[in-house]
Amino acid sequence: FIAAKKLYDDDNDEKAITMLEEFKARFPYSKLAVEAELLVANAFFKLQKFEEASYSYRQFVKMHPTNSMAPFAQFRIGESYWRISPEAINREQEYTQKALDEWKILISNYPTSKESQEAQTLIPKGEEKIAKSHEFIANFYYKKEKWHACAYRFHILSEKYPEYINSKKSSLLKAAFAFEQLAKEKNDKNNDENLYFKNFSQKDLLEKARELRLKAE
Repeated sequence: FIAAKKLYDDDNDEKAITMLEEFKARFPYSKLAVEAELLVANAFFKLQKFEEASYSYRQFVKMHPTNSMAPFAQFRIGESYWRISPEAINREQEYTQKALDEWKILISNYPTSKESQEAQTLIPKGEEKIAKSHEFIANFYYKKEKWHACAYRFHILSEKYPEYINSKKSSLLKAAFAFEQLAKEKNDKNNDENLYFKNFSQKDLLEKARELRLKAE
């Protein structure tokens, strides 16, 4: 373990991971095995292997939820996803959402930790990034007259992220128009174009449009 730890401290992380994994396999009940688990996760993180890091941190929290380093590991699960998430708002933000989900678990399970406080400052930034992405994509579909996809994105925006909409009135009116156009296309319920609102009647779609127009006033 000492040799593996030295490799880790010297940023020889690939070899450190190999030696630490060997140590864990040979001495699974050693007190140092717990530290070895966390060092493996940290080494993956330093190597920017964030998928592997998130998995390793998750295993650590699962096996040692009361360990003093569990809040740190839980924070790092979210941070690993955050590092993967794209900055460009024209890209899907699934990893951003995963990061937020993990940080919300952190806040729920370890509310007094310093990591929880840091997560609370990052969550609004992530929500804003997700909102901007939905808005960008919604406007793209609006221009392409892809009404079901446009309505879906604007629906998410208005329901989950209203405080982050750049031009609230304009976005709400576009959303309303998309729902109105979708109502006109409602004849074929089995069409994949109606995927997100398949269970909405024409009346439901028009009512949603009316609600959005009222919000825009």
